[in-house]
Amino acid sequence: MASGEQNITAANIDEFRPAEETIKEAIIRLQELGFSVSPGGITLTISGEPSLFEKVFTVKIIKEKQDTASLIIRTDRQISIPASLSNLVENVEFIPPPIFFERK
Repeated sequence: MASGEQNITAANIDEFRPAEETIKEAIIRLQELGFSVSPGGITLTISGEPSLFEKVFTVKIIKEKQDTASLIIRTDRQISIPASLSNLVENVEFIPPPIFFERK
């Protein structure tokens, strides 16, 4: 963690929560770009065609099979937040699907 940054905890989460207006504006702009958007507290989940994601965030999506049951999705370079979203979106992350059972 960089100097001056603090960990987010249950006690201080409200300090990091975006304003309701910011969330609403981010949802509207992402939908205007063609994404489906699901709010989730301080985060948003977006979905759309890979080509849309590549166009908006100026990356190439790479799919890699890890094993017979897993697929890793990554990009060819760091995701670029477009200017139209830069005051609303701080970061974009690919969240891997949960692993319910592991075979041994």
